[in-house]
Amino acid sequence: MGTGKTGACLVCGKETTKLCSKCVKAGHDLFFCSPEHQKLVWAEHRRVCGKRLTPEPWPWYSQEEADETIANLDVKRKLWDGRELTMTEYLAEVAQVPKYYTAQHIYDFTAGHNHPFSLFISQAALADFRALEIRRKCPSRNFNDVLGKTDIFQIMHELWLAIYPGTPIGVVWHAGMQHRFVVLFSLLHQRAQDESTIPLAYCRNAYKQIEQYILSPASRAGALAFSLVNSLHRFIDSDTMVLRIPTLDTAQRGQQ
Repeated sequence: MGTGKTGACLVCGKETTKLCSKCVKAGHDLFFCSPEHQKLVWAEHRRVCGKRLTPEPWPWYSQEEADETIANLDVKRKLWDGRELTMTEYLAEVAQVPKYYTAQHIYDFTAGHNHPFSLFISQAALADFRALEIRRKCPSRNFNDVLGKTDIFQIMHELWLAIYPGTPIGVVWHAGMQHRFVVLFSLLHQRAQDESTIPLAYCRNAYKQIEQYILSPASRAGALAFSLVNSLHRFIDSDTMVLRIPTLDTAQRGQQ
């Protein structure tokens, strides 16, 4: 879709007037110079395409996430408070979910299924599911170990906890960054699977576009912009694209 605006392609950096038409209607100018580059990140972008992402920044659990979570309900993982619990035990303790209903409870927050809970509860549940799953799959806490092997939103959730614990409601910069993080992590995910498919230059450019967005008036980040950029630099190496995302402990989670 052309609007007369000009911007850099989120994949390759080429100047273009072509935008994702659905995202424009949602208030986000996401530039892609060609259908090929938009399709390159479509597997992940489609889950947030056309969405404002405020106040609901996290997409529904994918069917793949749900199936894997349910297959590992009784596998223990180390929590932020140091305890080791299974997903079944955690949900029984925190949400009073009976063991027999645990699998259905996961599906209650999965795309293509009925969603009986409020937006607030749904977003909190999705955050917890992803936090518990990444702790099961990545006991080393080095997220480079699972990049390309796990859903990108599980890693993105940990990144956001490090950058800005808690989800700010109704702010432009958070939603705009989230859309651009999806593009970056889609590229990183594919490159981790096969380096020959995604040039490192594409990942570096997607990173650069996030940085430039934060510092632009469009983000409305104001005085917070430089802090956000500094956090981005701290947790993702802008040259190598190596992730340096920490895992938060109880005290840090308590600040959310």
